[in-house]
Amino acid sequence: MRVTSVCACLFLFYHVAIGQTFQEGFILLRGGTEQQGLVGSIIPGSPEGVQYKSSESSDVTVYYADDIRGYGVKNGPFQSSLRNPGVGGWVFVQLLVAGELTLVKRNKMYFVIPKNEDKSYHLSHKFRSVLRSVMTDCTYASAKSIGTKLTDADLSAIVQLFNDCVGVKRPNREGERRPVSINLLAGADYTQATFVQTESTTSRYLSSGKLSDKSLPTVGVDVTFRKYKVSNFLGVYTGAFLNSDNYPRRLVRKEFRDAFEVNDYSLRYSEFKVPIGVEFTPFTKEKFAYYLRAGVAFSKIFNLQSTHASQEIEDKPNQNTGGPVDLVYFVPPSLAVSIKKNIAYTVGLGFDYKVADKSRVRWQLNFSSGSGNVTHDSGESNAGNFISMSTMIGYIF
Repeated sequence: MRVTSVCACLFLFYHVAIGQTFQEGFILLRGGTEQQGLVGSIIPGSPEGVQYKSSESSDVTVYYADDIRGYGVKNGPFQSSLRNPGVGGWVFVQLLVAGELTLVKRNKMYFVIPKNEDKSYHLSHKFRSVLRSVMTDCTYASAKSIGTKLTDADLSAIVQLFNDCVGVKRPNREGERRPVSINLLAGADYTQATFVQTESTTSRYLSSGKLSDKSLPTVGVDVTFRKYKVSNFLGVYTGAFLNSDNYPRRLVRKEFRDAFEVNDYSLRYSEFKVPIGVEFTPFTKEKFAYYLRAGVAFSKIFNLQSTHASQEIEDKPNQNTGGPVDLVYFVPPSLAVSIKKNIAYTVGLGFDYKVADKSRVRWQLNFSSGSGNVTHDSGESNAGNFISMSTMIGYIF
């Protein structure tokens, strides 16, 4: 250890030593031993030194920053020795936070030092911009820095938050969601379909009015992925849902004079949906939280059943003439054999209620809109649009 007597070099530090007072304190040696005594002034240089004497009558010695861990004085903050990044030499600073991003205070000024950079950044009137620029590895901490004040407590909190965020192990901070959340859901899914008008005898029964789904139950699971280093607000979700659709309808068409064509039919099928999208959930420590979603959904139709009533002719009196009216129950020459839905656009919103540390009950409402077509065994097809709304209750774990 290098210890230099002030007396031996008094001409160099005479302007510092005149009128100098000493305070009760200690020197923390490299091995961890505290050497109690009296601590005086900082001696400028590269490295910096600090005056020390063991008692009032003892000689003054100087301990240099590159030889000790630091020093402390009574009722004052500990001053740590630190290699001056980008400049070289060692100095004494108040170490507020150490880690991937180090925060120090020196002469009432704040500096941050990234671990992998040989450079320090002064936090002055534009300190929030500086913090955001050095916190790009954790967007969440960078965003939180907007409300930070230039104080020991605020700066220490935001730098520690950043260090936790980019650490090897993710901290269990209250209010954060799991990196992977699984949500089991059950509810109702309603779909309305409309098809392009056509006069084809094969498929015109589908082209009048709107078809309303009468089979509502749906079940499924969705999974949300979040990477807290990227954002604590945004996540990516996907899932798998199963529901059945049933479109029963009685279509009456006037053919000529008092003759009418009547179709009783239904389309039934099962549908497998896979949604993919982005979820926005604001950070909150409250029990209630909301979320918003936007994305797309892929559908696969199976178990299609296309049915019509048997053909039948029934005569009823004409209200105007008293003569017969022909009601013809018409069975088209071909039935639907396949339904294909294109990619649908989806939006959703919902609310979560926290029931445990990382578990929540969820209610969600989703809307989707997309096109598709119904193909008949004759080769003809009806193009149409499908609009769906679903409401579900789930449990997130």
